[in-house]
Amino acid sequence: MITIIIKGKSFLYHQVRNIVACLVEVGQGRLKPDDVKEILEKKDRGAAPGMAPAQGLILVDVEHGEFRF
Repeated sequence: MITIIIKGKSFLYHQVRNIVACLVEVGQGRLKPDDVKEILEKKDRGAAPGMAPAQGLILVDVEHGEFRF
């Protein structure tokens, strides 16, 4: 099992799945950590390896100001 915690003010559609896919590629040796930096600097999702499947990804917590669910 892999646990990845991602925090932010907001996320774009499929952004977390794209981040997870990049990190898995690094973990499996198909990308180097520097490759992820280059992908992010391009600001082009087409440069990323794709999306992680939705199965297994779990939203644990959402906070918005004083509101939390």
